Amino acid sequence: MIRETAGRILRAQASRKQAFELVQPNLSDGFIRPKEGSRPAGKNRKQISEGIRALQQGLEKDETAYVSLYNVVEQACNHFLKHGVFPTCYEEMQAVPLLKAGLLTYAGDDGAEKGQSYRLTFDLKAQTASLRFRYPDEAGHWQWKQDPILLQLPACVLERLEAGEPLAPSLREIIKPDGSRLAVVDVIVQVEQVPLPDWSGVERVLGFDWGVNTRLSATVLQHNPADPLHPIQLSHPLFLNTGGLDGHQARTRRKTRPAQSRA
Repeated sequence: MIRETAGRILRAQASRKQAFELVQPNLSDGFIRPKEGSRPAGKNRKQISEGIRALQQGLEKDETAYVSLYNVVEQACNHFLKHGVFPTCYEEMQAVPLLKAGLLTYAGDDGAEKGQSYRLTFDLKAQTASLRFRYPDEAGHWQWKQDPILLQLPACVLERLEAGEPLAPSLREIIKPDGSRLAVVDVIVQVEQVPLPDWSGVERVLGFDWGVNTRLSATVLQHNPADPLHPIQLSHPLFLNTGGLDGHQARTRRKTRPAQSRA
């Protein structure tokens, strides 16, 4: 499972490197908005979008998604804003990827009773779960944990377990702002899908479409008995516009980082 996690990282980086090789010949100063007075230099998002769409016209359909290309171009622009030059290869702007927060999925294991890496059992009456797993000691020798870890199950998990079938869990790590670390077991339960209501009894629905007017467009529709295929629109379209999200996130990170360091 460690190899599986490493494989995911390598596949993701290989995909981003392939996208960089497509956009690298098209990187230009037009993607950078120059400094104006007290306003620092930044990314020219309109020019970036136009450049990516022009690039996609010469590519095979669905060869590389727009979002993937945009993210790589933004990373290259961040490199330019920091060093004053665009990268000539992907490795110049991407450090060696390291797994900072551990994530192990046990989907490829042999199950809770015959697993090669974990043993997980549930006691619904006691409302607990018993977990044993293999781990390496300081010398690197793998061994089973002798004493199981008893976990108290929340009410929502008990409800799911009573109604469904438990699947392979995932073990992940959470790193808090103060540097403390927690291990979390994600209990995955397969339950029957709740049947949808009969359409004949539905009077109103909320219709939405992704990607319209920047992010999302939604409206409320009502059933039309005279023409079922053409419902009646009850509200004006609601547009969700999250423009400048990347910039807002960057500014938020800059504001919160000093507070975290003082804490």
